[in-house]
Amino acid sequence: MLKIGITGGIASGKSLATSYLIEQGYVVIDCDRITHRLLKDPSLIQAIQSTFGDSVVDENNQINRKQLGRIIFHDQEAADQLNRLVHPLVIDKIKERFKKLKKEKIVFVDVPLLYEANMEGMFDAVILVYVPFNVQLARLMRRDKIDRNYALAKIDRQMAMEEKLQLADYVIDNENSTEESILQLQDIIRRLLS
Repeated sequence: MLKIGITGGIASGKSLATSYLIEQGYVVIDCDRITHRLLKDPSLIQAIQSTFGDSVVDENNQINRKQLGRIIFHDQEAADQLNRLVHPLVIDKIKERFKKLKKEKIVFVDVPLLYEANMEGMFDAVILVYVPFNVQLARLMRRDKIDRNYALAKIDRQMAMEEKLQLADYVIDNENSTEESILQLQDIIRRLLS
């Protein structure tokens, strides 16, 4: 089984690639979805609460993701602490899914923080969905309806897109039309399967 990581920066358009792959019948493991499920786990909730304080838990004893986001997007050490709690659990879940999917020819994994979590060794190849910084910033502000400073804080919590560009095996330039991005993805799939 080929294990292919898909990554990018925030608001770079990874969902365009993963939506297409799912439409084409490929298996895509979504790390954001895994993380959302994990954030409902009482033991992880307790660990996050004891690390970040009561403000990150709402009246239903669930993680208040907006409040947690406000903390981690303005404090690198806090972001690192959260990642140390969550990333090992996400990696375990991916490995479990790989075992269940071993009959598949190719499996894609959507990992926003692939390089930041040092997960590249789990994959046979990594596809980067790339956009230049100015496009990323404008898309993020529009998508999340946030101001420039908050958008910059979110982008700064990730490895720079230009660094990821140097590390990736394949790159989809997602600055232009959806059609162009899909054509690039189709070409990458052909190369991976040949």
